Amino acid sequence: MLMSMATFFNSYSNAQSIQHDYYVYYRLLNQAEIKEFEGDTIDALNIYIKAFNNFKGFETDYIHPIKLALKLKKYKQAYYLLRQKAIHTGWYSSDDLFHKQHMDGFLKSKYGKCYNKNFKKWLVTNESTYNIKYLQFISAINESDQLVRDGKLRILKPYLSNDSIYGEVRSRVISYIDSVNFLRFKKFTTYNGFPSRSQLGGKELSHTFIVHTFKYVNLDDFKVEQFEKEKYIYLDSLLRKQIRLGEFQPSSFAYCIDYSLSADSMTLFGYPIYFRGKDGIEFMNFPLIDPENVNKRRLEIGLMPIEIDRKIKNLPLPPNFILK
Repeated sequence: MLMSMATFFNSYSNAQSIQHDYYVYYRLLNQAEIKEFEGDTIDALNIYIKAFNNFKGFETDYIHPIKLALKLKKYKQAYYLLRQKAIHTGWYSSDDLFHKQHMDGFLKSKYGKCYNKNFKKWLVTNESTYNIKYLQFISAINESDQLVRDGKLRILKPYLSNDSIYGEVRSRVISYIDSVNFLRFKKFTTYNGFPSRSQLGGKELSHTFIVHTFKYVNLDDFKVEQFEKEKYIYLDSLLRKQIRLGEFQPSSFAYCIDYSLSADSMTLFGYPIYFRGKDGIEFMNFPLIDPENVNKRRLEIGLMPIEIDRKIKNLPLPPNFILK
């Protein structure tokens, strides 16, 4: 059974983190998603509009509201959302993102004609916000991350006696690159500031390498290396701050931690994890670490309670979660 709307938003207002502005933004998006799930699409669209009236959204946040406005033939709202997305997050392909039939109807309207006249100007406006230094750094660090993970190390195989040794060498190289990338990221951020949405033309930081370096650790576990603890404390504090400022998404934060934890068949936030299996993409329903406090952790970073989220996504609750 879904938590009631009143209970949900009371729990938000009681959370200390709500004092920060962007938590209002996250709350509005969650509220709109719930309204739409309950069938109140007009109210949902109005709440989305309210969110984007007051905040610059993340790139992916605009997509669904635009689709909803086009589907409802609310062309004035669709025009507004398309304009906001273009100015604040840049390039997009309407053919790729939006249902062609719905988009064609919009383009025939007066708002669609105005959109066609102006969207290139909006995109140019966005391009002026790109910081090349930040883009180049993120590109370089992501390339090094992927270089050791996409098979390039196979060139070493002929020089090693067996697959076991190759596997050990590959593991050590990856671990080394992860550590180097973390230190490079920390140094760059210390001297230049966080490579945030505002520095990347509205795009969120590509967090591929963060997924591989940001691993949840139990700080009370004496077996965990000190470097790993220091790395976790630094990234945890840094990214939580950027969430509050609206520069890094709560969902990305949860994914970074839960994806690394999925290697041990568990998650901290209950973020849905998918893997490519024999029969296609498979959902892996891992148990939670400290299930009693999962919603407290989720509310602290702006995510809705897990039972509501899983209900909307039509996914089962984690096997060790107990609905109170």
